[in-house]
Amino acid sequence: MHPERLMFRMMKKIILVFCAALLLTPGLQAGGKKLDVSALNALVSEYRVREDFDVMHLGFLSTALLKRAARLGADDPDAKTAVSLIDGVRNLTVVDFSDSPASVRASFASRVQRILRSSEMLMEMKDGESCMRIYGLLDEMAGKLRDLVLFDESGTLLLAGGSISLDALQSLSESL
Repeated sequence: MHPERLMFRMMKKIILVFCAALLLTPGLQAGGKKLDVSALNALVSEYRVREDFDVMHLGFLSTALLKRAARLGADDPDAKTAVSLIDGVRNLTVVDFSDSPASVRASFASRVQRILRSSEMLMEMKDGESCMRIYGLLDEMAGKLRDLVLFDESGTLLLAGGSISLDALQSLSESL
């Protein structure tokens, strides 16, 4: 099996689990509090100069190229649905701070939590000592999930600016 195909399948499984959980979670409400994405980006900029912080940021042009490449590689219907899922994403920032000293991880996590305190948490997934919290704005009227934030204080922060189609999420979860 080609490495790209294997990577796509792994990514698809992660997205599907996330999507299924979101769609099956009772009580998600539209119109949650606005995420302060600019404050999160400013915090990431402050810490990105550290050698123990790995930050990958894809702006509008990079994500457009990534989406185009993904569309070209999408052969089967499930792959096309998965690609349509990220169609509204404008930018993506991934931060890995798991190699940082415990005091730095704790300081960064505390500041992220302070910023996210006023935001609506959509769900929380626990796996052993790891706890992934997912934040975003659910806009049922537009059928979109906007400004997605995934945060695990043990070392991961993902910021996806833009929107994800709820119809694409549902189509993808039905194909499980």
